[in-house]
Amino acid sequence: MPALARSTPPAMAAAVAIGLAAPTPVAAEYLALWQGAAVIRALEAGPCASAPTKPLAVGTTFRSLFRPRHLNFNGVDTTITFLAEDSTHQIRIVDGDFVGSGTFYSQTHTNQGQDTRNDGLSFLGAEVTPATVGKNTQHVTIVAAVEDFFATPGCNVIFEASLTRRYGPFGPCSTVTRVRASAGWNVMLFCR
Repeated sequence: MPALARSTPPAMAAAVAIGLAAPTPVAAEYLALWQGAAVIRALEAGPCASAPTKPLAVGTTFRSLFRPRHLNFNGVDTTITFLAEDSTHQIRIVDGDFVGSGTFYSQTHTNQGQDTRNDGLSFLGAEVTPATVGKNTQHVTIVAAVEDFFATPGCNVIFEASLTRRYGPFGPCSTVTRVRASAGWNVMLFCR
């Protein structure tokens, strides 16, 4: 086993001890997330009455998280998540942006144990402001019409989200270390 400095985190020392390649420090970056609130501006009241969450109506507000693709460790999909007291709903645009019109798939989970995934749903009129979101963008606004909100057939809504940049899940970290394992790159965070 190679000699390791006293300041080496135990997890890193264990990784080296079992034969993983030497870790490569990189700049500390996390998922690029914006969080805030989303509010329903318009909806089809009849179908939305059977949504598996709190009653959906014009003015219903959700906590929301936005993760655009290709920033930091975000990957190739764009997501926006809506969190209610008793359920969550996520819209995922596979290998695409939430702009104009297109298709998405959604996942909904309720505290009653109901999990629903819908593929090939449509969004239209989606507008993200500013048009180009970068890792230094502080505020993002999203307006869009989506179908089958909270996995409720025919519950088509127009929402508006106002979101602010969120930095790092654990506070400031001095390094992010990537360790090469046999199955690919594993990202390990070592915060001090």
